Amino acid sequence: MSKVKPRHSSGKIRNNIDNIVGAGGGMILVELAQNLPEGNFCRSWLIILAPALTLMIKYAWTLISPEVAQLFKSIRADIARKRIIRKIEALLADPDISEAEKTKLRQKKEQAKLSAVESIQQYLDAIAA
Repeated sequence: MSKVKPRHSSGKIRNNIDNIVGAGGGMILVELAQNLPEGNFCRSWLIILAPALTLMIKYAWTLISPEVAQLFKSIRADIARKRIIRKIEALLADPDISEAEKTKLRQKKEQAKLSAVESIQQYLDAIAA
């Protein structure tokens, strides 16, 4: 029995997103140019240069999008880390929790704080590679 191949590889989807961003940027430039007054010298230049500018927008998006995705992942991880630290601190303040459990919670809090350093180190390693 042969394996079923996925319809789209992530590379094709990624390329499609880049194309959509580039085309959208080009369409915005043409719309901007068409909304300029008839005598404006930039109007004709924007319409003429729209295809080349579209390719530059696509290329810039290709370079920037991995960094933007990494930034959003980092922000989400920081939010989750802060949330878990706040919850642990609230549990540590609870007098009903035993000292053995509080010790485990303190260790988890320490691990959460250290995970920030580990994620930054992984990011630096990825850049250096």
